[in-house]
Amino acid sequence: MVPFTFGMTTTQVFKTLDDRVDAVYADKISAASSQPKLEARLDKEKESKKKALRDKLSTFVAGKGVSGYEMVTPGEFTYSNGESVLEVGRDGGGTRCLFFMHDRLYKIYDVVALEKKDGELGETWDAAVAKLEASLGEKGKRYEPKATLASYY
Repeated sequence: MVPFTFGMTTTQVFKTLDDRVDAVYADKISAASSQPKLEARLDKEKESKKKALRDKLSTFVAGKGVSGYEMVTPGEFTYSNGESVLEVGRDGGGTRCLFFMHDRLYKIYDVVALEKKDGELGETWDAAVAKLEASLGEKGKRYEPKATLASYY
């Protein structure tokens, strides 16, 4: 979950993400200090990445069409109740969806591909469940799926 905490506003989340982008570009820009054109290009690229993050914030509003999150995070959100989502990259690969209710972070949903046997969660659903149950210990609790659709597993 780090560096995010529940209850953060979108402004706080964007500040955290901006700091991460700044850290990535700090050394690059510093190394280019003797080349003003390169330094300006890197600075512009950095600001473009920050803007791209802001453009990924989606609000679930009924009547505006399908958001696309029905496939990414099926059954995890509702429309027209002040809910929004911000999609960011995960450090370990995959996608992290930060859900906000009335501008407060209340849920984090990670989308991780099950593709490699030695990957973060393994190659199969059963391997992923076994790894998560082992790491969570008694804190983990398995719930039956909401429906028999594959997207809910």
